[in-house]
Amino acid sequence: MAQDGSVQLHADEEVIASGLLKIALPRFSLKTSVKIDYVAADAAEIVIDDMPDSDALFSPATGNGPVYRVAVLRQRDAVVR
Repeated sequence: MAQDGSVQLHADEEVIASGLLKIALPRFSLKTSVKIDYVAADAAEIVIDDMPDSDALFSPATGNGPVYRVAVLRQRDAVVR
């Protein structure tokens, strides 16, 4: 997490279009005081995409389609509050 209390996130277009981030991220920011900045994949600390070597995050309810995964690309020292 940046010193200014922000995290750089990149998400697949389909993840953004699903509306999941519109629901989850404002709640996350409100509870943690961490702002989420959307950035290009190469500048991101966290990526949500259909990458095969990452931890599963969610898949479509129908069971058809990709399994979206999350990867933490760069970690910073944890801030204890």
